[in-house]
Amino acid sequence: MSLTELQKELELVEDVACDYLTFSGMGEPTLAQNLGQAIKLARSIIHLPVAVLTNSSLIPQEDVRRDLALANVVVAKVDAPNEELFSEINKPIVH
Repeated sequence: MSLTELQKELELVEDVACDYLTFSGMGEPTLAQNLGQAIKLARSIIHLPVAVLTNSSLIPQEDVRRDLALANVVVAKVDAPNEELFSEINKPIVH
């Protein structure tokens, strides 16, 4: 989402009562090249804590960690500490 589009959307809801402004959505928010800028923009319009929900897949990347550090809360889903256990947990059921 472009920052211009995000700004318009945020301005439409800036008076809505809520506890957090949360980045999640239909996909992984850390895939957005402009996540850090989006978090800064959101904070400037809606004066609430910012949360990001992530599947943790890109956390090893320094730029992603830098962007996530701008949020007040990061909810990171971690299925397993290694590939072997990840595969065991996430394997499809075969009939």
